[in-house]
Parts: sequence; C-alpha cells; structure tokens
Amino acid sequence: MKVSEEEAVDLLHKWQAENRVIHCTVGTNGVVAKVLGRIDTMENKGVHLSAAKSTMPLGEANFVEFPLSDSVCEYADAEDVPEPLAGKLKGYDSILSVVRLNVSVVLAVLPPLDELAI
Repeated sequence: MKVSEEEAVDLLHKWQAENRVIHCTVGTNGVVAKVLGRIDTMENKGVHLSAAKSTMPLGEANFVEFPLSDSVCEYADAEDVPEPLAGKLKGYDSILSVVRLNVSVVLAVLPPLDELAI
C-alpha cells in the first residue's frame, strides 16, 4: 500500500530505534546493488544505511544513501506480498519500497533481534 513521505520517515525512525537489520536492494536500468546493514542516520528526510555497526571489515564503506523527497513509497508486511516474491521474503518482517527518478530502493526488514533469538 502507498504510504506518505511522513509515514515512511516514521517507519524508518522506528526501525532505526529498534536497530533492525535491513537488506537494501537498489535497482535502476537493469543494474542491481545490495547492502546488508542498519540505518545510521535520518537527516533532512534522507536515509543513510550501512554495515558500519556490523563486525564486517570495511563496514563503513558498504552503504546506501537516498532521499525520500519526491519519492513514491509503498509498505507491505512480508506475509502480504504475493508470490513469487513472497517466497524470497521468508523470514522477513516487512518491506518498504522507495521509487524516485527511475531508481528503486527496496528495504526488506528482518524482525527485531530479540524475536529471532526465540
């Protein structure tokens, strides 16, 4: 379902506060890049996600930064996503898609770490 920019910002702040692990996929014109990380900062309706909080070497060099302004945002609980994508989201909590100027950023969010430990 489509969500407003403000709703997307609220959701991203929530995921940042919960220190959620996020698989981020960026795609445009047949080119795809993926980064696994957490949201570091949210400033001026822009998002900086990186692997800096992980134990990976060069975590700070693996990042995605994107603005939310002038974007179309869509949110879905992973369980509500239709096949064939639903099979790829097994184990994820939800997804947020941000599209701006023919660039797609999809954030697939894992459940909070304390839920994964159960």
